[in-house]
Amino acid sequence: METKLKSQSLDQVEADALVVVIFEDTADFAPAKTWLDELKTSGEFSGKPGEMAILHSPAGFKTKRLVVIGGGKPEKFDGIATRRAAGSTVRALKQKGIKTLAWSLGNGGVDTAEAVIEGAILGNYEPDAFKTKKDAKSLDAIHLIAAASDVALEKAEIGRAHVRTPVTFLYLVCRLLL
Repeated sequence: METKLKSQSLDQVEADALVVVIFEDTADFAPAKTWLDELKTSGEFSGKPGEMAILHSPAGFKTKRLVVIGGGKPEKFDGIATRRAAGSTVRALKQKGIKTLAWSLGNGGVDTAEAVIEGAILGNYEPDAFKTKKDAKSLDAIHLIAAASDVALEKAEIGRAHVRTPVTFLYLVCRLLL
C-alpha cells in the first residue's frame, strides 16, 4: 500500500474517498455543515466512536465520497483510538471498492499520522495465505492530508523517504535537516 503526505486544502483532494474525523457534540466541518446537521438531527450520526456516514459526490469537493467517522470525545481520541478508527474505516471502505483513501489529519501531528498509517495497514491486512480463492479487496493508497504549514510532518516524510539510503548519505541528509 502506497502512503503519501500531502499539504493541500480538502476541497482539492482527488481520491476515491476523503475521511474526516468528527467529534461528539461538534459539527466543526464547515464545508458539510448542513449535511452533518441533518445526520445529527435524524440520529444517524452523533460523532461517537465506530460511527460512519458517507456522502457520494459532495458538492465543492474533487473527491468521489466524503466519509465522516466518529471520534468520540476529543480528549479521549489518542493514538490508540486513532489507530482503531483508521483500521475499522479502511476495513469497511475497501469492501466498498475504495482504492485510494485520503485522510484529513486536522490538527494532528506526527503521532496522528503514524497512528493512521498503522491502523490503515492493519485494516488492509487479509489473512488469506491458505485460501484457495483469493478474492479479497484491498486499498492501494492512503494519502494523509495535512495543513500547509505543518513542518514537522514534512520533515518526517523526508526522513521516511531516506530510510533505505546508505548510512553515509543519511548522515548528510540529517545534518542538513538539523
